[in-house]
Amino acid sequence: MKINYSYIAYPVAAGVFIAWAVTGFLQYMAAPNVSLNAGDRGAKLNVSNEPSTEFIIEKNIFNAETSSVKGTLDAVGFQPSYNPEAEGQGVPASDAGGIKLVGILKGTGESFAILKKPDGNNIVLRQGFEKEGIMLVSARELEVEIEQNGKRSTLKLDIKDPMAGQGDKNAPSSASAADGVDRRSIPRQTVIEKLSNINTVMKSVAINPFDREGKFVGYKLSRMKPDSALLQMGLLPGDVIVRLNGKELKNPTVFFDTLANAENLSALTLDLERLEKKKTIYVEIKG
Repeated sequence: MKINYSYIAYPVAAGVFIAWAVTGFLQYMAAPNVSLNAGDRGAKLNVSNEPSTEFIIEKNIFNAETSSVKGTLDAVGFQPSYNPEAEGQGVPASDAGGIKLVGILKGTGESFAILKKPDGNNIVLRQGFEKEGIMLVSARELEVEIEQNGKRSTLKLDIKDPMAGQGDKNAPSSASAADGVDRRSIPRQTVIEKLSNINTVMKSVAINPFDREGKFVGYKLSRMKPDSALLQMGLLPGDVIVRLNGKELKNPTVFFDTLANAENLSALTLDLERLEKKKTIYVEIKG
């Protein structure tokens, strides 16, 4: 007798399909129905692992406030958009709205500049920070680049080296003691007027970090004006100040903080290098 298998296979296949469909339907009905309205979705999307601007400011993560020297360095806003690679894109100083460059201080990792505005007031800028609508973009030995109202300008120092061709004749003479220390004196009033304010110091001399074979040595002086109090103290252009009152000058703040408090001291001791030779100058503050 011949058996027709189609009568057996079709019912079995249909039964398997029905069982699969019923099982899937029951599982779907048993699953919890969780709704997510538009407000919930928005809340989920707004979650961020990055801290808010308010949190950054509150915790002062970037240490945005600068330590002031006699109140000349004010707190300024942090500008993370600063691009240190964008040098050399400035326009002539004549297009900078009458702003003039009167001083530069180059430090390790950061620089400062003093600008004179058209109203005659000076402003101290820290590199990468904005103050009164002006940001110091970069600083080089004789010029700086600033950004104002989205426009960049290059400002240059108009200072000739007063010591060029004059040797040491502008430096006050004094006999060195037997111990090799150059001893000098300076009136306290001169210290108060010319050393206690960062603006005055930066106008009278250029100060730049000095390295030898990749190792930081100290801060080198250049373009010193004849009326600079540092010249009266026995310092000369080209000198590299290594220590001031026993403190190593790891950053410009140590130098200016010490000078700012010099009016309360009886003396200053400067350890320096002159023509790669070590030298010590002891300056008595009189009055």
